[in-house]
Amino acid sequence: MLPNQNIYMGNIPGNDLGPGIQWCFDQQARVMNFSVEGDDRMDAELDYYALKGPYYPVMVAAAGNRWGPVTNKTKNGLVVGATDDRGTASLVDDTMWDDMNPQNPHSSASENPVLSNHDYELPHLVAPGARITAGSLDHSGTSLAAPQVAGAAMLVLARNDQLRIYPEATKSVIMATAIAGMWTSR
Repeated sequence: MLPNQNIYMGNIPGNDLGPGIQWCFDQQARVMNFSVEGDDRMDAELDYYALKGPYYPVMVAAAGNRWGPVTNKTKNGLVVGATDDRGTASLVDDTMWDDMNPQNPHSSASENPVLSNHDYELPHLVAPGARITAGSLDHSGTSLAAPQVAGAAMLVLARNDQLRIYPEATKSVIMATAIAGMWTSR
């Protein structure tokens, strides 16, 4: 499906993204997916690397799994929330993912964070993130939604190699072709 493309997986201990991102650059990664709790320093780091040549990777970050404001706020990447399709093919009943577990509540961050310039809304888009099965594991969360968007970014880049130096164009293509209308009451 993606000829001449490689998928790498790396584990970054803690929130020190620098060495992991550098490793991705050494592999000439075109898309990088991050599933870590965001903060302002990490957002600045992702924004910096998204614009660093010569590869200009598309950065994809999970929005976070705490009810409330989105924790990853990168401007130059794609921040992804998680949806729950309720086990149906219809989009009408889809909602933002919320596991409703009173002992350990988790949900897709979907509230627009307070931004100094109020210049963009988050998450940028959402993808399925409830009851995702991989092998014998069944999990939910934005960490399961973000890799699907990273895969879509790889498909876009495989279709048009000229976009490799314009990550913002790849982001625009993905956002423009997403199905609109996922709203939350939160």
